[in-house]
Amino acid sequence: MDFFSLELCVSGAQLLLSAEQTLFMVFVSLFLGTILGLIMAVTLVVTSPNGIIRNNIIYTITNTIVNTVRSVPFIILMVFILPLTKNDSIILFQPNTQETIIYLIHSLFLGHKILF
Repeated sequence: MDFFSLELCVSGAQLLLSAEQTLFMVFVSLFLGTILGLIMAVTLVVTSPNGIIRNNIIYTITNTIVNTVRSVPFIILMVFILPLTKNDSIILFQPNTQETIIYLIHSLFLGHKILF
């Protein structure tokens, strides 16, 4: 038996297939995001008020889409750290211990404030 079967309860072949599928999804989304981003960037530059083809309607629509999509990661981060700010209880502990990781994960669900 190999390491993956013993520790992860997953065969090495299944883990390799899953890693391959993950990398495929990452690179396809990276490629499509890059192409879409370049198209939108060129559209913004060309249709801007100082651009080659001045078109206020297309510029406003594209600018709104770009600004909305750009703010999504910050909204996700804000929702993720929201439980850390809800409760007034404080946990004090030493960093770099296994207990630290458990408390950090636990605090995300219960909303404890943490001091190192």
